[in-house]
Amino acid sequence: MDRERAAAAVIWNGMIIMTHKTSSIWTLPGGGIESGETREEAAVRETKEEAGIDVEVVRLLFRRPYSAGTEYCFLAVPVNNSRLKISDGWAVDDAGVPREVMWKDIKEVSNDLQVAAVLEVLSAAEYREFGIEDLLV
Repeated sequence: MDRERAAAAVIWNGMIIMTHKTSSIWTLPGGGIESGETREEAAVRETKEEAGIDVEVVRLLFRRPYSAGTEYCFLAVPVNNSRLKISDGWAVDDAGVPREVMWKDIKEVSNDLQVAAVLEVLSAAEYREFGIEDLLV
């Protein structure tokens, strides 16, 4: 099965938005691409659904295979002064599923597979812009 999924890396002031449902695995907001939807549109929609934040895609960071197909991860920034609309770190997605959402210190999650892949492709200017220049190797 070749299922495409899109995810968004939203980074601000040394933090990155991550989410999880019932498992202990934290991930970037993301999910399946719906029929008629672009990969970028899916990343924007999934971020809104899972993290309650409006974003705009800046660029594609990486494309890689995952167990069910191909994952596309985009760098995204909040728009319209959008902030996390969560209470005590929890949001409810459009399907009514409670999901924990957090701004995680990117240094603490830098070994996460998705986050490591993001860090691998950010430019030096992006490292400075997002307040993580001390992670540059």
